[in-house]
Amino acid sequence: MRKPYPALVPMALAAALATGLCGPAIAQTAETQVHQISIAAQALGPALNELARQSGLQLLFPPELVAGKTALAVSGRFTTRQALDQLLAGSGLVARREGGAVMVRRAPQAASPTPAGDAAVELSTVTVLGSAPLDQGHAATTHTLQREDLERFPATSPGDLFKDIPGVTVANSRNGSSLDINIRGMQGFGRVKILVDGTESSGSTYKGYAGETTQSYVDPELLGEIKVEKGPNAGPYGAGVVGGVVSMSTLTADDLIGSGKAFGLRLRGTAVNHSSGTDTYSVLGPPASGSSDPADAITRDVSVPGRAWNGSLAGAWRLLDDKLEIVAGLSHRQSGNYVSGRRGDVTSRPVNLANTVRRVSLYEPGQTVYNTSQDTDSQLLKASLKLPGQQKVSVGYSRLQSEFGEARSAAFIDYITQLNLSSVDSELYTAQYAWTPAGNPWIDLRVNLWSAHSKGYQAADFRSPGLLHNATWTDTRGQGLEAWNTSVLGLPAGGDLTLKYGLTWLSEKAEVTPLDGGIYMDPGGDRSLNSTFVQADLQPVSWLLLNAGLRRERYEVKGDAEVSSGIPGQVVPLKIAHRQSRTNGSLGVTLQPRESLQFFARYSEGWRPPTAKETINSLIAASNPDRTMLKPEFTQNTEAGVRFELQDLWWPKDRFHAGLTFFDIATKDYIYGSAGEFRNADEARFRGKEFNLGYDSGAFFARYGLTRYDRVSFCDAGGTTAAPCIRMPHLFANDPSFVGYYVPPRSQESLTLGTRLLDRRLTLGLRMTGAKAYSKDGALVSGWDSYQIYDLFGSWRINKHLNVAFSVENLRDRFYMEASTSYLLAIPSPGRTAKATLTYTF
Repeated sequence: MRKPYPALVPMALAAALATGLCGPAIAQTAETQVHQISIAAQALGPALNELARQSGLQLLFPPELVAGKTALAVSGRFTTRQALDQLLAGSGLVARREGGAVMVRRAPQAASPTPAGDAAVELSTVTVLGSAPLDQGHAATTHTLQREDLERFPATSPGDLFKDIPGVTVANSRNGSSLDINIRGMQGFGRVKILVDGTESSGSTYKGYAGETTQSYVDPELLGEIKVEKGPNAGPYGAGVVGGVVSMSTLTADDLIGSGKAFGLRLRGTAVNHSSGTDTYSVLGPPASGSSDPADAITRDVSVPGRAWNGSLAGAWRLLDDKLEIVAGLSHRQSGNYVSGRRGDVTSRPVNLANTVRRVSLYEPGQTVYNTSQDTDSQLLKASLKLPGQQKVSVGYSRLQSEFGEARSAAFIDYITQLNLSSVDSELYTAQYAWTPAGNPWIDLRVNLWSAHSKGYQAADFRSPGLLHNATWTDTRGQGLEAWNTSVLGLPAGGDLTLKYGLTWLSEKAEVTPLDGGIYMDPGGDRSLNSTFVQADLQPVSWLLLNAGLRRERYEVKGDAEVSSGIPGQVVPLKIAHRQSRTNGSLGVTLQPRESLQFFARYSEGWRPPTAKETINSLIAASNPDRTMLKPEFTQNTEAGVRFELQDLWWPKDRFHAGLTFFDIATKDYIYGSAGEFRNADEARFRGKEFNLGYDSGAFFARYGLTRYDRVSFCDAGGTTAAPCIRMPHLFANDPSFVGYYVPPRSQESLTLGTRLLDRRLTLGLRMTGAKAYSKDGALVSGWDSYQIYDLFGSWRINKHLNVAFSVENLRDRFYMEASTSYLLAIPSPGRTAKATLTYTF
């Protein structure tokens, strides 16, 4: 709470009366409970407020006491007392329990006795279940990007947000304004669940001979945090997931409101120097109204932004004695077609093991890259209300409207041109309820109800000059419910058993309308998926944590289609209705012989039923005359590793961490598509290792991440491949039977070095990101070449209201294509790009 100090005493007395005689006991319980804490490096006041919100602890302090003080990031599983100790470290402040609340005061002098009845909060030895920088728990691998990470490099494309996370790539990151995330090789059609404030909104679209692309839309300007959890998930958001869960949270009141205030405002603008400057193109557009004949297509002018800039306004209010919080935000992002790097080589070279020779890209260094513009507007409105009995109700609404360039992958095209613009209008609605009664370890109830509606226009592509195909209008609707409770049981022999259990429900419907006479590969349909789950964490002793989980899933898919009757020009209707269920499990163990050392191992199962689109397309495909139903995918994920962390290593309160993880992901009945048809492969397998380390002393910080794949293979005994199992690098990108796969790079790495100067008001740093492509005998079998890119960044906090940040990306102005760029697209990334951001907070 952020009121003048004299008001703290009556507030503390009121809190004690409200909790009755058990108030001190409740406060003691709140201090010793283990919570998942995630607090960004920031001013001390907002950090303490965030700790109080996440832990449920009643924490009181006068604003003037914490003014000008900062706190390092705290992220992981901690007791409230340990998290509080880390936030106050080096501040000269201590926390003391007074009645039912915890007070923050100045630390007494060493020679001064502690007054009676004013005992300091004792920070007893606890077991840290996750290291703060790594954000680990439940023997799973998770990574968190907080506001400092998100704001360091304003995103040119949404995929830029994930450059620093090991094992994560974004396929065709420069094509359109959507996200198609790959986690350890798993990607597309819901294998990776993407959530915005707990709401799922994603679809897919046919991309010609390059198969299918998953589409999820988000505005980086209004995000406050991103969390990535890898592998199948036994928790509330794990239904139908085999690759992982990406949870993105929009701005909260704590992100915007400073200590001691009831209102906060953030005004931000970013200027970008990198745009071709051309804002009007003459393109071949859809036929005039009333015609579906591609020959009737007409030429028209298409306008794209001539300058690149981002701007946002966000505000938050706390009302009714901090019981009501309101957050609102507006954002506009625009950029024209960018220019590729000027240094590089696009000389023709072999692109597969058959020595087919072609150019790496049809674009030249320093050339305008068509279909890379975007013009996006976003709105955010959400509110939360605290109710009696530690209850909280939250509602939210967000909308994203975007018009953007998007190249359509199609084989055999040997020219590049500007196309008509695609567009999307996406709306998300969410309502959440939380009940966490203080001192009651049996109840931590959460309910999340959401709805998503997305309407999109996909512009037509060319097969040859003058011929359009595959323009579509898509209407996608989804609704979902997740409800779960967490209970903590003390065991007679000591230790705790934590149970998380609940149910989920998901319904999605897609309607696709072709807008021209071209090939049509996007039928609509309905799918529902529901599940019940239980997840158990057992900690019998301080150095051992055991995890187990079970999920029972059931899906049903319905749809209508037409198939050929065998008589030319005649079709017959095909009605589809299919359902199936399965139980999946997970097991994990974490050993912590020392507070700084942790070993872990985990086995988890995932199950992904085919979408309505995959099901319908497979049944109507000419290659499936027997109408054989697609099988659901079944994934077995195994990972094991070690994490290490030291504090006070070279300087007081510095922190060093390192981690090594081995993973092996085997997916049976892997579903893939080529030219709009889908079938089951026997298996897809991704095996590799991840290494990451970091150091932060306050004045200096460094972070390094590396992912290397030891095996990437696909087995398809009943398909069109020449061998039952094909393994990279023998699996090459332009094999039509594998063109639907998005193969991850052979290795990827990132390195960030930075320093904080002038009482941490000035930050300067350098980042390197790179990836190694598959190649064999001189053939570029990945479709893109290996690269290393260097970026500069910095920020200067002029005063408590004004901050200036800058970045120079692709410092060496290199011509390159990012990992997981389709060889059929071959879209180069932007050349040297300078950005300047001015942020005003009040």
